[in-house]
Amino acid sequence: CINLVIMILIEIIAGIMWRRIYIMEDILGSVAGNKMGQLRQEISDLRKILAKTDDPDKIATIKKEINEKETYYNILADRARTK
Repeated sequence: CINLVIMILIEIIAGIMWRRIYIMEDILGSVAGNKMGQLRQEISDLRKILAKTDDPDKIATIKKEINEKETYYNILADRARTK
């Protein structure tokens, strides 16, 4: 009888934990989606600045920043596709 009660309690706790995991995945997915939108906007803004810049040092810095943001965006997109 005690073993049955323990098994039931374990199943209840496991169910609660799985629900929490799914909720966290939903929240993280939402955050990732927001971050992707933010990155797209930042990349767009940097490209506009790049088009107006004549200084070779600034051009190199901006291109590097664009590449970093595009890489991060692609990582987030890959993670979203694999879910």
